Amino acid sequence: MTTEAIVPKKESEVTVPEEVTRFSSPYYEVAQDEDGFDVKVHLPGVAKDAAKIYLQDGLLTIEGVRSRKESGNWRLLRGESSADDFRLRLRLNVDVNEERITAKSENGVLNIRLPIAEAVKPRKIKVE
Repeated sequence: MTTEAIVPKKESEVTVPEEVTRFSSPYYEVAQDEDGFDVKVHLPGVAKDAAKIYLQDGLLTIEGVRSRKESGNWRLLRGESSADDFRLRLRLNVDVNEERITAKSENGVLNIRLPIAEAVKPRKIKVE
């Protein structure tokens, strides 16, 4: 989990952020073939429009905000999973073709396809 640290300058200048966002690291799998990488991220409780994917300077960041709906007069007494939102950061060690990245969310699982850039792919050279 990640939280913001508060470092006071003086005792009278202590400020507390209004809201500290907590993140849990989701379960994920990465598979590779000769054309790219498939990243499967499990985001239970995250709606399709609440998942965000960023790629900057070789760092892939996936964030998911859980919906916290309580139905009717019910109130949660106990839960098996954390109510924290999700954040996953993966450092890419290969250049990917950013224009061809695709993502699909289905049943709480986000599937991301990261195609390897053509310039980085190994070339087969015919020996004559």
